[in-house]
Amino acid sequence: MQAGNLDRRVTILRYELAGDDGWGNPVPVYTPAETVWANRTDVSDSERVAAYGIVATLVSRFLVRSSEATRTIWTADRLSHDDKEWNITGIKEAKFGRHQFLEITAMTEI
Repeated sequence: MQAGNLDRRVTILRYELAGDDGWGNPVPVYTPAETVWANRTDVSDSERVAAYGIVATLVSRFLVRSSEATRTIWTADRLSHDDKEWNITGIKEAKFGRHQFLEITAMTEI
């Protein structure tokens, strides 16, 4: 993977708990932690019927350089890209470039 292929800006949003909602339920907050270059590959898209209408989703894989910041990403975190928040569904080391790249699978509503 060449640096020129990492052509998208992605912000890692860290999951944190900000107290409770007054009823004892934890309130999640997503704080911007790091912005990195990534390569995005769309994997699948789908539509389904929900209570409020038809919902379309897009699943993509983001290839990012392995770094101290990216190695701490977990599935409770989110990504921000193209003015959308992406729910992370999986993280793994890329097939090539051992310890050089991570592959993050994420989903968003479109």
